[in-house]
Amino acid sequence: LGEKEYWRHLGNIQNSVGDTTINTITMHDGSVQENISDKVKKNVNALVSRKISYKAASVAVSTVIIPQIMYPATYNNMTQEEINKLQVHVRKIFRTKMKGYVSKMPNDIIHGHKDLGGLHADMLEDLINAHRLKILEKFLKSNNMTHHIALGAIYRLLQYAKTGHNPMQNPVTEH
Repeated sequence: LGEKEYWRHLGNIQNSVGDTTINTITMHDGSVQENISDKVKKNVNALVSRKISYKAASVAVSTVIIPQIMYPATYNNMTQEEINKLQVHVRKIFRTKMKGYVSKMPNDIIHGHKDLGGLHADMLEDLINAHRLKILEKFLKSNNMTHHIALGAIYRLLQYAKTGHNPMQNPVTEH
């Protein structure tokens, strides 16, 4: 296999360089593989075309579409831009099922906390990163090779960030 030829392993599609894609891709053997973006579009279009309530659509999103996205998003090198593209598809369901002027609501309100007047629809990026942190925590608490692999990953992050302390302790915001 060449370094730019895509192959599938444990449900993830990638090449030897580590590149992944959310779009349909031609594999090393010439077969065409439907990837997560097309699957999500198909499910979103099916949900949007059905006459169901906003609440029923929310349940379908959280039980079908989000789990379908989580595996490839957690275990491959999906970029923030790719995650945001998937988020737009998911948000389309909410916007279609909301009635009247509410369908034109800003994204901050759709994803805002209920106590502050939002709909509390989780952001994909937050869900994916929380799942990745749970995996890292599990690895760090283990007593086998995964513990050493996780420490190596943190060490490489230190080198990449050119810092001498834990990169996860840096303040992200000033709040």
